[in-house]
Amino acid sequence: MNENSPNPYAPPLAALSIAEPASGMQIASLSIRFGTYVADYIVSYAITLAVFSALVAAKFELSVLTSGWRYFAFSYGLTFVFYLVFESLFRRTPGKWIFGTRVVDRSGNPPSFEQIVKRSLARLIPMEPLSLFGSRPLGWHDSLSETRVVRTRGAGTMSPEESFAPPPLSAEEANRPANWASMSDAEKSLWGMRERERRSSIARQRWSDSASSKDG
Repeated sequence: MNENSPNPYAPPLAALSIAEPASGMQIASLSIRFGTYVADYIVSYAITLAVFSALVAAKFELSVLTSGWRYFAFSYGLTFVFYLVFESLFRRTPGKWIFGTRVVDRSGNPPSFEQIVKRSLARLIPMEPLSLFGSRPLGWHDSLSETRVVRTRGAGTMSPEESFAPPPLSAEEANRPANWASMSDAEKSLWGMRERERRSSIARQRWSDSASSKDG
Protein backbone atom coordinates (compact mmCIF):
# COMPACT_ATOMS: atom_id res chain seq x y z
CA MET A 1 0.00 0.00 0.00
CA ASN A 2 1.30 3.46 -0.96
CA GLU A 3 2.43 5.48 2.05
CA ASN A 4 0.54 8.50 0.72
CA SER A 5 -2.76 6.65 0.43
CA PRO A 6 -5.25 7.06 3.32
CA ASN A 7 -5.29 4.36 5.95
CA PRO A 8 -8.74 2.79 6.01
CA TYR A 9 -8.18 1.63 9.58
CA ALA A 10 -7.28 5.07 10.96
CA PRO A 11 -9.75 6.66 13.42
CA PRO A 12 -11.84 9.56 12.09
CA LEU A 13 -10.32 12.99 12.52
CA ALA A 14 -13.64 14.73 13.29
CA ALA A 15 -15.37 14.14 16.58
CA LEU A 16 -18.50 12.10 16.36
CA SER A 17 -21.71 14.01 16.99
CA ILE A 18 -24.33 11.88 18.70
CA ALA A 19 -27.73 13.57 18.84
CA GLU A 20 -29.84 13.17 21.96
CA PRO A 21 -33.13 11.41 21.27
CA ALA A 22 -36.11 13.75 21.14
CA SER A 23 -38.25 13.53 24.25
CA GLY A 24 -41.53 14.26 22.43
CA MET A 25 -43.07 15.49 25.67
CA GLN A 26 -46.13 17.68 25.36
CA ILE A 27 -47.82 19.94 27.89
CA ALA A 28 -51.14 18.55 29.17
CA SER A 29 -54.23 20.34 27.89
CA LEU A 30 -56.72 22.25 30.05
CA SER A 31 -59.30 19.46 29.90
CA ILE A 32 -56.71 16.94 31.10
CA ARG A 33 -55.59 19.27 33.91
CA PHE A 34 -59.18 19.85 35.00
CA GLY A 35 -59.96 16.12 34.99
CA THR A 36 -56.80 15.48 36.99
CA TYR A 37 -57.80 18.12 39.55
CA VAL A 38 -61.27 16.59 40.01
CA ALA A 39 -59.82 13.09 40.41
CA ASP A 40 -57.22 14.28 42.93
CA TYR A 41 -59.89 16.19 44.85
CA ILE A 42 -61.99 13.03 45.18
CA VAL A 43 -59.00 10.96 46.29
CA SER A 44 -57.78 13.57 48.80
CA TYR A 45 -61.33 13.91 50.17
CA ALA A 46 -61.49 10.13 50.65
CA ILE A 47 -58.13 10.24 52.46
CA THR A 48 -59.44 13.03 54.69
CA LEU A 49 -62.49 10.95 55.59
CA ALA A 50 -60.23 7.99 56.35
CA VAL A 51 -58.10 10.15 58.65
CA PHE A 52 -61.18 11.41 60.47
CA SER A 53 -62.49 7.86 60.79
CA ALA A 54 -59.18 6.74 62.26
CA LEU A 55 -59.27 9.60 64.77
CA VAL A 56 -62.82 8.70 65.77
CA ALA A 57 -61.78 5.07 66.23
CA ALA A 58 -58.94 6.29 68.44
CA LYS A 59 -61.50 8.33 70.45
CA PHE A 60 -59.81 11.58 69.54
CA GLU A 61 -61.76 14.73 70.29
CA LEU A 62 -62.63 15.97 66.80
CA SER A 63 -63.89 19.31 68.06
CA VAL A 64 -60.23 20.27 68.46
CA LEU A 65 -59.76 20.01 64.67
CA THR A 66 -63.18 21.10 63.42
CA SER A 67 -63.49 24.41 65.23
CA GLY A 68 -62.29 27.76 63.93
CA TRP A 69 -58.87 28.13 62.33
CA ARG A 70 -57.82 24.60 63.28
CA TYR A 71 -60.13 23.12 60.65
CA PHE A 72 -58.56 25.21 57.87
CA ALA A 73 -55.05 24.45 59.13
CA PHE A 74 -55.84 20.74 59.20
CA SER A 75 -57.44 20.65 55.72
CA TYR A 76 -54.72 22.79 54.13
CA GLY A 77 -52.08 20.66 55.84
CA LEU A 78 -53.55 17.47 54.41
CA THR A 79 -53.65 19.03 50.92
CA PHE A 80 -50.01 20.04 51.19
CA VAL A 81 -48.91 16.61 52.40
CA PHE A 82 -51.02 14.85 49.74
CA TYR A 83 -49.33 16.61 46.82
CA LEU A 84 -45.89 16.69 48.44
CA VAL A 85 -45.78 12.93 49.06
CA PHE A 86 -47.16 11.79 45.71
CA GLU A 87 -45.27 14.23 43.48
CA SER A 88 -41.95 13.95 45.30
CA LEU A 89 -42.01 10.13 45.31
CA PHE A 90 -43.77 9.35 42.02
CA ARG A 91 -43.85 12.68 40.11
CA ARG A 92 -47.58 12.14 39.78
CA THR A 93 -50.73 12.06 41.86
CA PRO A 94 -53.53 9.48 41.52
CA GLY A 95 -55.29 11.85 39.12
CA LYS A 96 -52.15 12.09 37.00
CA TRP A 97 -51.94 8.30 36.88
CA ILE A 98 -55.53 8.15 35.64
CA PHE A 99 -55.09 10.79 32.95
CA GLY A 100 -51.53 9.89 31.97
CA THR A 101 -49.46 12.89 33.05
CA ARG A 102 -46.42 13.60 35.23
CA VAL A 103 -44.44 16.55 36.59
CA VAL A 104 -41.16 17.66 34.98
CA ASP A 105 -38.84 20.66 35.19
CA ARG A 106 -38.19 23.10 32.34
CA SER A 107 -35.76 20.62 30.70
CA GLY A 108 -38.15 17.68 30.93
CA ASN A 109 -36.21 16.07 33.80
CA PRO A 110 -37.58 15.00 37.20
CA PRO A 111 -38.13 18.11 39.36
CA SER A 112 -36.14 18.66 42.53
CA PHE A 113 -37.65 18.23 45.99
CA GLU A 114 -37.48 22.02 46.43
CA GLN A 115 -39.59 22.50 43.31
CA ILE A 116 -42.16 20.01 44.57
CA VAL A 117 -42.33 21.87 47.89
CA LYS A 118 -42.96 25.12 46.00
CA ARG A 119 -45.66 23.43 43.91
CA SER A 120 -47.38 22.08 46.99
CA LEU A 121 -47.22 25.40 48.84
CA ALA A 122 -48.52 27.35 45.84
CA ARG A 123 -51.62 25.15 45.80
CA LEU A 124 -52.63 26.68 49.13
CA ILE A 125 -53.12 30.11 47.53
CA PRO A 126 -56.85 30.96 47.61
CA MET A 127 -58.60 30.38 44.24
CA GLU A 128 -55.37 28.91 42.85
CA PRO A 129 -57.13 26.29 40.65
CA LEU A 130 -58.68 29.13 38.63
CA SER A 131 -55.20 30.16 37.48
CA LEU A 132 -55.33 27.27 35.00
CA PHE A 133 -57.98 29.09 32.96
CA GLY A 134 -55.60 31.43 31.17
CA SER A 135 -54.06 31.68 27.73
CA ARG A 136 -52.09 28.53 28.59
CA PRO A 137 -53.07 25.54 30.74
CA LEU A 138 -50.56 26.51 33.44
CA GLY A 139 -51.36 27.17 37.09
CA TRP A 140 -49.54 29.30 39.61
CA HIS A 141 -48.13 26.13 41.17
CA ASP A 142 -46.53 25.42 37.75
CA SER A 143 -45.07 28.88 37.11
CA LEU A 144 -43.89 29.59 40.68
CA SER A 145 -42.00 26.29 40.86
CA GLU A 146 -40.80 26.37 37.22
CA THR A 147 -42.34 22.98 36.57
CA ARG A 148 -44.74 21.63 33.99
CA VAL A 149 -47.23 18.77 33.70
CA VAL A 150 -46.67 16.72 30.54
CA ARG A 151 -48.54 13.89 28.88
CA THR A 152 -47.20 10.36 29.18
CA ARG A 153 -49.62 9.13 26.54
CA GLY A 154 -51.50 10.86 23.76
CA ALA A 155 -50.87 14.33 22.36
CA GLY A 156 -50.54 17.55 24.30
CA THR A 157 -50.56 21.25 23.47
CA MET A 158 -46.88 22.35 23.46
CA SER A 159 -43.44 21.25 24.56
CA PRO A 160 -42.05 22.21 28.00
CA GLU A 161 -39.55 24.56 26.32
CA GLU A 162 -42.33 26.33 24.41
CA SER A 163 -44.40 26.76 27.56
CA PHE A 164 -41.64 28.81 29.21
CA ALA A 165 -41.47 31.21 26.27
CA PRO A 166 -43.51 34.43 26.59
CA PRO A 167 -46.85 34.43 24.75
CA PRO A 168 -46.85 36.02 21.31
CA LEU A 169 -47.57 39.75 21.16
CA SER A 170 -50.79 41.05 19.72
CA ALA A 171 -50.69 43.40 16.74
CA GLU A 172 -51.14 46.41 19.01
CA GLU A 173 -48.48 45.26 21.49
CA ALA A 174 -45.98 44.67 18.68
CA ASN A 175 -46.36 48.29 17.52
CA ARG A 176 -45.95 49.87 20.93
CA PRO A 177 -43.12 52.42 21.31
CA ALA A 178 -39.91 51.40 23.06
CA ASN A 179 -40.62 53.71 26.03
CA TRP A 180 -44.09 52.24 26.64
CA ALA A 181 -43.31 51.18 30.21
CA SER A 182 -42.30 54.72 31.21
CA MET A 183 -45.27 56.43 29.53
CA SER A 184 -48.07 57.87 31.65
CA ASP A 185 -51.65 56.59 31.41
CA ALA A 186 -52.68 59.71 29.49
CA GLU A 187 -49.85 59.20 26.98
CA LYS A 188 -50.78 55.54 26.56
CA SER A 189 -54.42 56.46 26.00
CA LEU A 190 -53.45 59.08 23.41
CA TRP A 191 -51.16 56.62 21.65
CA GLY A 192 -53.98 54.06 21.57
CA MET A 193 -56.37 56.57 20.00
CA ARG A 194 -53.80 57.47 17.35
CA GLU A 195 -53.03 53.79 16.69
CA ARG A 196 -56.72 52.97 16.18
CA GLU A 197 -57.07 56.00 13.89
CA ARG A 198 -54.02 54.86 11.91
CA ARG A 199 -55.43 51.37 11.47
CA SER A 200 -58.81 52.76 10.42
CA SER A 201 -57.10 54.97 7.85
CA ILE A 202 -55.20 51.97 6.45
CA ALA A 203 -58.41 49.92 6.28
CA ARG A 204 -60.25 52.75 4.46
CA GLN A 205 -57.38 53.12 2.00
CA ARG A 206 -57.37 49.39 1.28
CA TRP A 207 -61.13 49.42 0.74
CA SER A 208 -60.80 52.44 -1.56
CA ASP A 209 -58.01 50.77 -3.56
CA SER A 210 -60.07 47.60 -3.83
CA ALA A 211 -63.13 49.52 -5.03
CA SER A 212 -61.04 51.42 -7.58
CA SER A 213 -59.55 48.24 -9.00
CA LYS A 214 -63.04 46.74 -9.42
CA ASP A 215 -64.32 49.85 -11.17
CA GLY A 216 -61.31 49.84 -13.47
